Amino acid sequence: MAGNIIGEPIKSIIGEQVKLRQLIHGSGYNENSIQRSPEVLNFLNNKNSWIKFASGVSLNDGYRLKDLAKFETSNYFTENDIDSLLGKNLAKNYILFNTMQSLTQGAELSTDSQNNVTTQTRAATYETRSGVRNTNSWNGSNDKMYGGMGGNSRGLQPSPGITGITVESVNRGSIRKATVTLKAYNKFQFGIIEILYLRLGYLMMLEWGWDKYIDSIDENNKPIIKNVESTVIENTWFKDKHYTQLEMLQNINGFVDRYKGNYQGFFGKVNNFTWSLNADNTYDITVNLISLGSIIESLQVTVPSSPMTTSQLKERKEALRKIYQIKSDEGEEQYGDNSILTNLGSDRLTNFVAQQIATFFTQNLGKNKNYYYFPNAVGSFKKNNDKKNIITNRKKIPPSSRYYIRFGELLREIENNVILRVVNGDAFKESKISFEKNEKYTRINYEPNLIPLDPSVCIFKPVYTEELGITDTINVPSFKGLKDFVVEKDNVYYGQLMNVYLNLDYISKTLNSNKNDKNELDLFNFMQKLLSGVNRCMGNVTQLTTSVKDDRIVYILDENPITGYDIVYPPKNKEVEFNIIGYTPNSGSSFVTDFNFQTKITPKLMTQISIGATAAGSESNSLDAVGYKNWNKGLKNRFEERYEAGPITRYIPPTQESVATEDEKYYTDLYAKFKEKSSWRLIPPSYSWTYKGYTKAYGTDSTSFWNSRTTNMNDTQLQIQVRESIENIDQEIANRGIELITEGEKMNDYPTYLLDGFGGTGTKQVEVKVSRVERDAKLRENRKAKREGTLTGSISEGEGLKTKIVNQEVNTGDALYWYAADNPDFVERGYNTFKQYKSTLDQYQYEVSDVTSGGTGFIPVTLGLTFEGLGGIKIYNKLKVNQKALPASYPSALKFIVDGVNHEVSSNKWVTNVTTISQPKTTKPVKRKISPSKTIETNKKEVKEFTGPQEQAVSLIKKIPLTAPTNNGLIYYPKETPKIQIVLHHTAIFGASIENVIKSWGKRSDHVSTHFIIQRDGDYDQLFPLKYWGNHVGSPLKGNSYLQKSTISIELEALGYLKYINGSGALSNGSFRDTAKFKQGSRTYTYQQLKQGYPDEAVARPYKIKSNGELSKVLEYKNYSYYHAYTKAQLATLKKVLNQIKSEYPNISIGSQYSGANSFYEQFPNKKSVASTAFKFNQGIYTHNSYRTDKSDVFPQKELIELLKEFN
Repeated sequence: MAGNIIGEPIKSIIGEQVKLRQLIHGSGYNENSIQRSPEVLNFLNNKNSWIKFASGVSLNDGYRLKDLAKFETSNYFTENDIDSLLGKNLAKNYILFNTMQSLTQGAELSTDSQNNVTTQTRAATYETRSGVRNTNSWNGSNDKMYGGMGGNSRGLQPSPGITGITVESVNRGSIRKATVTLKAYNKFQFGIIEILYLRLGYLMMLEWGWDKYIDSIDENNKPIIKNVESTVIENTWFKDKHYTQLEMLQNINGFVDRYKGNYQGFFGKVNNFTWSLNADNTYDITVNLISLGSIIESLQVTVPSSPMTTSQLKERKEALRKIYQIKSDEGEEQYGDNSILTNLGSDRLTNFVAQQIATFFTQNLGKNKNYYYFPNAVGSFKKNNDKKNIITNRKKIPPSSRYYIRFGELLREIENNVILRVVNGDAFKESKISFEKNEKYTRINYEPNLIPLDPSVCIFKPVYTEELGITDTINVPSFKGLKDFVVEKDNVYYGQLMNVYLNLDYISKTLNSNKNDKNELDLFNFMQKLLSGVNRCMGNVTQLTTSVKDDRIVYILDENPITGYDIVYPPKNKEVEFNIIGYTPNSGSSFVTDFNFQTKITPKLMTQISIGATAAGSESNSLDAVGYKNWNKGLKNRFEERYEAGPITRYIPPTQESVATEDEKYYTDLYAKFKEKSSWRLIPPSYSWTYKGYTKAYGTDSTSFWNSRTTNMNDTQLQIQVRESIENIDQEIANRGIELITEGEKMNDYPTYLLDGFGGTGTKQVEVKVSRVERDAKLRENRKAKREGTLTGSISEGEGLKTKIVNQEVNTGDALYWYAADNPDFVERGYNTFKQYKSTLDQYQYEVSDVTSGGTGFIPVTLGLTFEGLGGIKIYNKLKVNQKALPASYPSALKFIVDGVNHEVSSNKWVTNVTTISQPKTTKPVKRKISPSKTIETNKKEVKEFTGPQEQAVSLIKKIPLTAPTNNGLIYYPKETPKIQIVLHHTAIFGASIENVIKSWGKRSDHVSTHFIIQRDGDYDQLFPLKYWGNHVGSPLKGNSYLQKSTISIELEALGYLKYINGSGALSNGSFRDTAKFKQGSRTYTYQQLKQGYPDEAVARPYKIKSNGELSKVLEYKNYSYYHAYTKAQLATLKKVLNQIKSEYPNISIGSQYSGANSFYEQFPNKKSVASTAFKFNQGIYTHNSYRTDKSDVFPQKELIELLKEFN
């Protein structure tokens, strides 16, 4: 799964097999379909399944066999017999396959340049059992079907064998279990099986498949049917080479691909077995296997640490006490709930956390991108640079929330401290399981403007968008110093989980608060508890869970789909459609034997579904029901059209009807406040009340001192007067563009939460009390107006006498976020307000722009399919089902995600059962412009128009414009820097002119450019003087940014690597017909197109230099056998350019600095390495390959190497 995203289509080679099976099952339907030939009928009616089961046990000595032979005839085993069965030979002699067979010769396969199996060059041979025993010794009877295993005390028994297998997925498919049932007919047979297969914790290889499969369909519309040949057991299981567990799993995957899903293997451990002795003295045996990844549920994270000396322990505790500001009381340590000090020395992980905190500054971890010191996030503000407030906020952060570790780094430390390593002979040491730690491959949901809601758990670098209107006024932090977390492309946002930073104290608390009574905590539950905190810290836009892929790689995935991800990042594999009912002309018939739909509704889901069934959704309920609304699109629930929030308290005067309209409720509420808050004025008899900053007196002719307050308040005319005044004031406020927010509304408003969290000025206004000074000043102003005749009413009436309306404002020093760890109410407020904000935003995008978000997660509609056995389908693959069998709305609103793959083989039949869950299909979100935090020194550099000399804004030869949206207005930097290296690139673009290449760079903001571009016809341009520089290397190695400035760069127009399409036009002499086809990615080119009208060879193979200095063709370079060749004219111009550079910079040597077989290694290193000489300020000529393992430009073309040799 690219990025570990749920919903990748089935692997292409398996999808192709689905298509082929459907076509052959639809054979004979009409003249256009495959015809039902004898071969087709034989395939459909006479396809057989098989099972192989081999042991990973190696026999060190013969005493077990000697014990076993005691129950047989004397001299059943000779010493030579026993010696011949030592080591892996016993397992090799007793493979459970077609009863029990001996492997006498393994198979051999040939591979192509990319290490893919192409053909079987030698078939495996078994010593097939047949006939009846005629001796009483093992050596003379072992190959017999009847009586061949064991003595003759009970007559001639058949050989033992497998009666069936089942393989099931558990924990939503992250772990697989296999059950193998066996039958043995005497004690000797059972004894052999017991030695080899009933071994708890030992590794076994279980394989199954079909005997034949459809490979393809030829040009005559006839299926090409092939036999399944050798598998892992015959090829690698018994080889002398020590294979790692990872290699063995990769071997299985290779054979799944080779046989296009008609094979499947299971490499796992024996975790249980049972056996029973029957009345007829036969044995029924069951062996249970579990995949390697299951260790995650039993592996303890509480691994005992190396003992610390008393002085070391005391020193460490003293350092931690100072950090946590804990004092010692009369020699007795009082640690409270501090899990680090309480558990110091108990386990490796706690000790690691304690060490990193205690030595955070001595290790200089603050400058290590894998760690973070949280007070640094307070930063310095560009406006009102108030050091006092910064210091105040930094002091607010409790010691328990200051030290953080990057998630990817934590997983690396868990691997080092918790997970054991496996050593097989001379094979590479590998962890029993490993984590997916690459930041690019764990992509999770992110909603712009989301900050870490609970910094006591984790922090990350957020992004903010303009529509929230907060970045110019609220001091939201940039979290400068953290690795980038958010990635945006075409308005689709996702987060990189490995760049979330976890609080070290939170890790310790999670570890030590979840141990069982035996002080144990397994890795799976530890990870789940960590992720639960991260989910909440991210406002539950994520639903992170731990899973296992390829049986040993632990990874984390988000069960909520990322909105719009499938559209912006379309999967590489094409979707395959399962035809589960009927026949279609294009896809044939179905090989599905059964299917079912089911719904599973929980009470919470029922609430979501109810909201999703309404026309407009809920105004305040934060449950995300947009996925259900899309499912119900075009329908209305007539008796529940809409949900809305009811009042917390609602007072309705007795003179009003109990059921009021929306407006009536509004005014009766305010009149109730008037009755409660207004104060009596004697002259004239009236009630003074302040509403939205305006103080007025309210009274009628009936208002009297002698009446009770209730009598006065029940006066209809007074009620009308108050209502009219409210209407007038509301209109005045609206005309002034004021958005007033009440105290109650503040607690449910996300921007206000951010304002209270970080300080600044808010986006709305509030009503506040005026000070005495302000009131007195207003009264003086009113008296003056009264004297001047401009005020007709009382001086005690008007705006600003008791309250005033002001912008929301919070002093930076009063920010609440920085001590959120000690303020759970504020954390809860953040969580609730963000949920409300997210729900409202999703609802708005759905209703206005028809955007379906992914917050709904899984939808409880399940689909189950049962079909002829097929391997290669993985958990979280997406299944597409023919619409014939589904309601019309399902395919457009839902996608089916595999959550279980089960296999059963028995009675010569292999059946696969796939279960799925559903997710809403998301759509591309609306465009949102990123707005940098004002506390950020943003990576989005200011764009400027170039105002320098005009000659710097055009290329030197062709005068092509070099302007770009960068901070200096150019695609390069017109700054002189010393030069020590030359770097060769190719464009990796087909048919692009110099002008178009420059135009593409001119759209970028990162100064990507090279000094020269050389076209295939030899024409070229120099973009800027050699003394200037542009970005072109992009080395990920730390400390090598100088390479951009100190190198001269040359770009050759060429497409780059190519994959030849077999059978499309290769000639025996190594050249190609014009019709030959090549692929790069999803695009296909003919050889004639690649020539582009030039007489030179369009495609070339890579070369290397042998030890004698001769050039020799190689099978591949960087995994590719062919490349778009550089032309003779192009290379002639390159030579001219190199001479130009040499004359200006004679210090740069051109050619290889090595001789013999190592010549030009620095320009063309192998696929897994870079050239060490390219770094550390070494001079010379290099290629993009020299700096980066992910690049393949330029490639070692024979003519290019010969050109460079001229400069040696």
